Amino acid sequence: LPSVIQVDVSKGESGILLANLPKYDVFTEADNLNELFLQVNDLIYAYFEIPKKYQDKVCYVPPKGIQADLVRIAEQQTTKKYSEFNMKPLYDATLLEALKHDKYAQ
Repeated sequence: LPSVIQVDVSKGESGILLANLPKYDVFTEADNLNELFLQVNDLIYAYFEIPKKYQDKVCYVPPKGIQADLVRIAEQQTTKKYSEFNMKPLYDATLLEALKHDKYAQ
């Protein structure tokens, strides 16, 4: 798992929030910020093939300073608002060892 993932967030014409992980060429969408947060993490779980049993132990979050920008994007009527930021993971250090063990045990 990367220690940082770049996320680009914008608001689409229909008002939907769009999140792109440019390094991995994947994206997701959501109706609101809470859903966007869950969708981005779900995208990370799928892309990096994190088994379901470990997904509750990994959570990528935007930096505190960016959270206000995201709220402004979500509340704006315009579709031109845009934010680019890095998300950092929160996880137990033993998780990586467990993931490696599962991968090699298959």
